[in-house]
Amino acid sequence: MSRSREPGLRARLAAVLLLFGLVAAGCGTTTSRPATSSSGPVTTTHGHPPRPAAVSAAVRAQERAIHAQVLASLHGPVPKGLKPGIPAFIPRNTIVVNRIVTATPSQPQLAIQGASVLLDIPGGHALATMNGPRFDNKYVGTNDPTVPAAFVLTLTNTHGTIPLAPDDFTILDQLGNNLVPAIRVDGGGPLPKQLDSGQRVTLNMTTIISVGDGSIVYNPTGIVKPGHKPLVGWDFIVEDD
Repeated sequence: MSRSREPGLRARLAAVLLLFGLVAAGCGTTTSRPATSSSGPVTTTHGHPPRPAAVSAAVRAQERAIHAQVLASLHGPVPKGLKPGIPAFIPRNTIVVNRIVTATPSQPQLAIQGASVLLDIPGGHALATMNGPRFDNKYVGTNDPTVPAAFVLTLTNTHGTIPLAPDDFTILDQLGNNLVPAIRVDGGGPLPKQLDSGQRVTLNMTTIISVGDGSIVYNPTGIVKPGHKPLVGWDFIVEDD
């Protein structure tokens, strides 16, 4: 290497060493820069998570005051003049619940399972209560489209004469099928043609029905004509899912 090039080479080496020293000195320093947050500027330190700015004592005192006010409102006494209950602007229900409705040929009734209906027909009246459908627990969770189901009808408080015939009872299921159930008299014996004053009977009716909504009706032959609304019906739902 010639002597004429030594000064220039030394100058370049000195510049490289100086630049390396500046970079090494800058590693690990803390840089403060403004950033937006809910509590003001934050300080970012290389290698560490952001640190929120300190909250002043005045702000802390204001937060404690608001917290105490909320707790006092939740646990304080009811204001004078405030009456519990339904507000006056909400319409009131005028229908009496758990009442026994009366079904007549000119005014048929639709009830739900477990509800009692007073049957008032020419020649007599009786109290009818329908329960069901009942089906075996082994069908629960099967999602079968049909299940064997049973209904129980009890007729009590009979006065006069109440006609009974197998075709008086029909079941309308979810698919629109009109079914005539098999009827068994509780205690044995054939289905009586009628009930007279003071008599009572419990009928067990069984059939295979589609799951879903349906209704079972009583439409005494010769009293309510076919094609008209049945004397009384009970809505039900079958679920096996």
